[in-house]
Amino acid sequence: MNFSKALLALAVGLGVASSSAQAALEDLGTDNSSVATAQYVGTLTGADPVINVLGVRGSVYGGLIVDNDDVDFYSFDITAPTWLKLTVTTPDGPLFGDDPIVGLFDTSGSLVAYDDDAGPGFDAFLVWEITEPGTYTAAVAGYDDFGFESLAGVSTDFFYTLQIDIAAVPVPAAVWLMGSALLGLGLTGKKRSA
Repeated sequence: MNFSKALLALAVGLGVASSSAQAALEDLGTDNSSVATAQYVGTLTGADPVINVLGVRGSVYGGLIVDNDDVDFYSFDITAPTWLKLTVTTPDGPLFGDDPIVGLFDTSGSLVAYDDDAGPGFDAFLVWEITEPGTYTAAVAGYDDFGFESLAGVSTDFFYTLQIDIAAVPVPAAVWLMGSALLGLGLTGKKRSA
């Protein structure tokens, strides 16, 4: 079984390829290690507000599925101002030390926000206000690659689901989430080593 079929079987098993959302698999045969080479995964609209991407970092399941250790970049279009939610989940989570980081790059390719551990366990969760339509990029890295530069020695060897979602965020919650994202940009410490 080749790695694309194994990843597809895993996606179906995890329910990533559901009918209620757009679904994509990381194309392990092409380079998606920068904003310039990001894998395009779709358009977020009011009618189609969710994109689920199944990806992998490093080698998982005893080498059945293998990717490099580079950061994974995914581009997508947003057609109107909205709140954007990026969620990275790892099924094994803290049990195996899976520690993803998610980043958001704006239409000019600049990093505007990232999160390390706002989700359950060590998973990542970020909400950001999008004020201008355009092509944005989400990146998935391992701890502690906060610059999304494919640093050596960071947390790898896990598969993940990246959910790109339009989120209706009430004003008080939006202020808290934006504040937590800004705080995340300023933090460089970590509670454990990789």
